[in-house]
Amino acid sequence: MGNPAPLKLADPLVAEGVRHTLAAYTRALDSGRLDELIGLFTPEGRSELPRMEPAVGHAALRTLYAPLMADHPQRHVVVDTVVTRRDDGRALATSTLLWINARDHAWVV
Repeated sequence: MGNPAPLKLADPLVAEGVRHTLAAYTRALDSGRLDELIGLFTPEGRSELPRMEPAVGHAALRTLYAPLMADHPQRHVVVDTVVTRRDDGRALATSTLLWINARDHAWVV
């Protein structure tokens, strides 16, 4: 298999900022605060969710996320986030997501 290339880890302040933004994103999504969620994106921000068309810009992001706002308790648990720097100067974050929601008075993974 060979040795994998070493990770180019992002600056610790950048990594912490990315983790903070991910936490704010999941908190807004889980709390049904659409305006707060959209505010985390730049005006030309982009979101790509599995099995959905990408959304670019605040209006498209609002259209994407409005139907995803929870009508019941839910939590997105983001763990093991690794933030690396790319050659073009941007950062790339990779995480594991655990989604749990409450249905019929029980939490379901």
